[in-house]
Amino acid sequence: MDEKSLAFIKKLKEELSTIADEEALEAVGFYTEYLSDASESGMDCEELLGKLDSPQEIAAAIKAGLSIGKTQRNPGLKNFTGILKYAFYGVTTPLKLLFISVFIVLAYSLVVTLFVSAFVFTLGAAGVICAAVYEAAAIPARFAWEIAGTAGMGLCLSGICLLVSYGLYRLGRLLIIASSGVIHRLGKKSDIRPSEKTQPSSAHRKGGRRIALIFTAMASLGLVVLFASGIPITYFTIFNSMKPQNVTVVTAEYSPAEISAISVLTAHSHIILKQGVSDKITVSYEQPDWLDYEWAVNAGKFTFLEKTNGRLPLFRLVKLHESRTELVISVPVGYSPSLAQLESTGGYIQITDMTGAVSAKTYTGSILLDNSDISRPVAIKAATQAGSITVHGASAGQKTNRGTEYDNSVESQNADILQSVRGNITIA
Repeated sequence: MDEKSLAFIKKLKEELSTIADEEALEAVGFYTEYLSDASESGMDCEELLGKLDSPQEIAAAIKAGLSIGKTQRNPGLKNFTGILKYAFYGVTTPLKLLFISVFIVLAYSLVVTLFVSAFVFTLGAAGVICAAVYEAAAIPARFAWEIAGTAGMGLCLSGICLLVSYGLYRLGRLLIIASSGVIHRLGKKSDIRPSEKTQPSSAHRKGGRRIALIFTAMASLGLVVLFASGIPITYFTIFNSMKPQNVTVVTAEYSPAEISAISVLTAHSHIILKQGVSDKITVSYEQPDWLDYEWAVNAGKFTFLEKTNGRLPLFRLVKLHESRTELVISVPVGYSPSLAQLESTGGYIQITDMTGAVSAKTYTGSILLDNSDISRPVAIKAATQAGSITVHGASAGQKTNRGTEYDNSVESQNADILQSVRGNITIA
C-alpha cells in the first residue's frame, strides 16, 4: 500500500481506539485487506480513497453498528441511550431528519414509561407484602385461617404485581430491540456489520421464563390459601350487601325509667331507632362473626359500641360499606329520651317517630328520618358533604362550600340533627 493508504489506516486505528480491541481489529483488518487487494490489482489507491468516507465517518458508522448490536444483545436503557448519539449519522434529508427525531422522542419516551411503570409495580409488590404482614400481625392468634388468608392475599397480589412488572420490563426490552433496528436502518449503514448475534441468548430467555413461572406460582399459591381461608366469601357478602350467614342475635329489655339517653356507635351495621308496641325498651343486635360489641346502661344512659374483633383484614376499608346486620332499638309510644346520639361509618340510620332530640351521623351510610306520624312540628337540621337531601320526595337544601345544608326553620326546644359525609339524607 502507498503512504496515503497507510495514513488512512493509521487514522482509522486512532478513531477506533475507544472501542474493544477485537472489534477495532476486525474493522481495521477489513479496510486494510480492502486497500491491499486494490493496490495489488493495480487500482489507483488515491482515487479509491476519494470514493471512501473519511476515517472519522467510517469510525462513527462502525461505532454505531457495534453500539446497535450491543443494544440488541443487551437491550437496557443505558445501551439504548448510548446509540442515540449515532442516530443521525448519515442522515442528510430534512424529512428523514424530522422523522427520526419524532421516532426517537416517541420510542425513548415509551421505553422510559415502561421501565418506570415496571419499577412502580415492583415497589407496589413490596408495599403489598409489607401491608399484608402488618395486617396479619394485627389479627388475633385464634384466627389462624384468617392470618394465613391475609398472608395469601399479600402473596397473590405481590405475585400479580411482579408479573405485571416483569411483563412491562420485557416489553420495554423488545421495544428497544425494535427501535434500535429501525434507527440503524434509517441511518447510514457501515460496511462492518454488527455482530450476527443480535438477540438475547437462549439461556437468557429460559431465565426469563423461570422468573415468570416463579411469579405465577406465587400468585397461584397465594390465591389458593386466600380462598381456603374464607376471606373472599366474607368480602363478597359485605360488598354485595348480602345478609351474612353466621349471625348471632343478642336481645335485651329495659324499663323506660332506666334509660334517659341513648348513645350508639356502629362500624357498619345499620341502626334502627323506632317506636314499638311494647311498654319496654327492647334492643336486638345481629352480630356477624367479624365484629364484636359492648353495651351497658350507666347512670341512665344506654351505650352501644360495635367494633372489629380483628378477624377481618383491611377492616378500615371494609367498614366503609354497609353490613346487612342491624341494631334495632324499639321504645314505647310517647317515650322521649333527653338525647339519642346515633353514629355509623358505613351503615344506614333509620329513625321513626321519635319525639326527643336525635343526633344522627354517618360517613358513607344514608340517613332516613320518618316523623310522618308525629302531629307537632319537629325542628330538623341536615347537612351532607357529598350526598343529597330529599324532603317529602323532592330535592331540598342549599348548596354551600361545605356541601348541601337543610333547615326547616321550625322553632322547637329540641332539634333533630342529621349529618353525613358521603351518604344521602331522606326526610319523610
